[in-house]
Amino acid sequence: MTPSPGPGVVTIDVAHPPMGADRAEAALEECLRRSRTGSDRAVMKVIHGYGSSGRGGTLKETVRNWAYRKRDKLALVVPGEVFSLFSADVQEAIREAGNPPPSEFADINRGMTVIFLK
Repeated sequence: MTPSPGPGVVTIDVAHPPMGADRAEAALEECLRRSRTGSDRAVMKVIHGYGSSGRGGTLKETVRNWAYRKRDKLALVVPGEVFSLFSADVQEAIREAGNPPPSEFADINRGMTVIFLK
């Protein structure tokens, strides 16, 4: 788990080196726990890769399934392949997260999922 320099953003890389599903979920849980106990981090950029098929692999499914199960604690989950700073939902979530700079989201791609916390 690597805090990014901008306010409210933490990057979690579960793909380099690849983690097993259990370890990846544990890293996500730890980040969520820290955010709920006083951390100012409100956005998780999760790097899960997109698998050797180019369509998404086990880690992508693990991250998105975890987010679905935790949806009551999350404000918005945006797959990297559809992420857009022009989306009204994303703009609102960014405002709620304390307006981290747009540069925090410049590298979003299909091998990532962006999770905005409540």
